[in-house]
Amino acid sequence: MGIFNAVADALREFTTVVNLDMVTEAPVSEADIFIRPAKLEKNVENIYEKNLSLNQKQIFMSEKIPALFDINSTAYTRQELHLSEDKFLIAIVGNRLGQEITESFEKFMFEILQKNKKTDFVIIGEAGELQNRLTDSTFDKRIHYLGYCTDLKGVVATLDIYLNPERLGGGWSSAIALSAGIPVVTLKKGDVAYNVSEKFIVSDYNEMYEVIRQYMDDKEFYNTRRQEAFRYAKEHSENKLIDFCDEMFGKIKEIMINGKCFNI
Repeated sequence: MGIFNAVADALREFTTVVNLDMVTEAPVSEADIFIRPAKLEKNVENIYEKNLSLNQKQIFMSEKIPALFDINSTAYTRQELHLSEDKFLIAIVGNRLGQEITESFEKFMFEILQKNKKTDFVIIGEAGELQNRLTDSTFDKRIHYLGYCTDLKGVVATLDIYLNPERLGGGWSSAIALSAGIPVVTLKKGDVAYNVSEKFIVSDYNEMYEVIRQYMDDKEFYNTRRQEAFRYAKEHSENKLIDFCDEMFGKIKEIMINGKCFNI
């Protein structure tokens, strides 16, 4: 589950191996069965299909696997975190943001700060490389680096929205943001889009900017989306994991009973 492990793959010499990766892309594995959260674009899936061995089968899930975590957290204030009380604070979370924040997303951040004087960014996670890049005067004192946070839910609860760059990861932290009632804004691709309601997904940077502006200017819209965040997080809790496992094991059993899997 969630790793590339040649030793685990070797077990297929005498039993059936199932690979459940924790990202939306297909795993690199010799396993007999791949558990996939959803299909990607047709051209991408065609490439994956061509690279499957004769013994390998893919299972595409309809149920989502929830991101589970300890719900206990500390109630922080912005003052404790040295953050402004009167700014609209946008969270960006990750430990590889130096690689994940591309030049195009950096320009997008720059545009937001230029057009909205009461908006700041809060970077949560290891971001030394990113901090060395964002040196333009527009970013000066308007990007706040909190480093790695052991109590992510407590910290992100003090902010206004969770903004996701175009990347593969971020699913776990976005689920924590929803549980704290913080709306997420993400593009269609990647783990964050998989882990949130469709109401938090946008098609491109233009729509992303318009939604951010709406969150800033329309309190009713913001509160509605906040309630949607709470609702979605509550529905995708431990009970959802039971539904996911029921579907997964049922489909694995079906493949094995039908004799379509290696080492039956």
